[in-house]
Amino acid sequence: ELLALFLFVLAVCAFSMLVSRLCGNLQMLGMWTPVLLVVMLVVCPVFFDLGYLFWLQLLFPVTYYVNGIYGSQYLLWAPVYIAVCFGLSALTERIRTVHFRNKHHA
Repeated sequence: ELLALFLFVLAVCAFSMLVSRLCGNLQMLGMWTPVLLVVMLVVCPVFFDLGYLFWLQLLFPVTYYVNGIYGSQYLLWAPVYIAVCFGLSALTERIRTVHFRNKHHA
């Protein structure tokens, strides 16, 4: 369970970084945080498992932790999730930087 917890912490960091980069500012982040929390509570298999929302569940780090305790396949996919979140976060920041630079030089 220690490995699952370690991967969960990394996944939450990666997910949080991606969401903060996508939101762009503190006001947008504050606006979307309650929405994300409610969606995670409904979609992720914490209290009940909505198996037909499998692909939507994979977007949130809680899924990898909860299912990783009972099945090792999720522990194998968690590093991929972490890498994708960090990669998309870096890409988002790069696009924002280039767009901001081009906007001010035009």
